[in-house]
Amino acid sequence: MHAIVVAAPGAAIVEAELALHCRRLIGGYKVPRSFEVRDELPRTAAGTVPKGVLREPYWRGKTREIH
Repeated sequence: MHAIVVAAPGAAIVEAELALHCRRLIGGYKVPRSFEVRDELPRTAAGTVPKGVLREPYWRGKTREIH
């Protein structure tokens, strides 16, 4: 599993600390194996996050997808 995260303004994200934080809150099998830090997430005209757009680079070339 891969997570895309956006830091609060002025905050620094350390991947190891983020993984530890996730482990405290959710089951170990749910903790993402990798994280991608972005400045912002894409939005549709309605203001929602288009999950398909975020997943596309990771699913490119795969025969099965999650929708």
